[in-house]
Amino acid sequence: MSYTDLRDIEALNAHEPDRVAVITGASRGIGAAIAGRLAADGYTVAVHYRQDSAAAAGVVEKITAAGGAAFPFAADLAAPDTGTAFWAAYDEAAGSLRDAPVRVLV
Repeated sequence: MSYTDLRDIEALNAHEPDRVAVITGASRGIGAAIAGRLAADGYTVAVHYRQDSAAAAGVVEKITAAGGAAFPFAADLAAPDTGTAFWAAYDEAAGSLRDAPVRVLV
């Protein structure tokens, strides 16, 4: 099987019950568009934002209104402890999905 063939990847993903995508900067622009597309493709989307919780909530609302699953979480990617703080914020927001493997990180 060639992993460069999108059909192969989709077939593999179809067997994963908890497909999670973490999208940084997903509260607006390209990040919001990517979040919407991945949600439409069946991923549960973690909508990252830095400050604009209302915009992130809007993205989550749009995804859930279309039948998708999403949740917002805040983290400052410019902070010195970015990695630790980012994943701690994700774990707190993800709830029961925090142990599901992240399949996509943008």
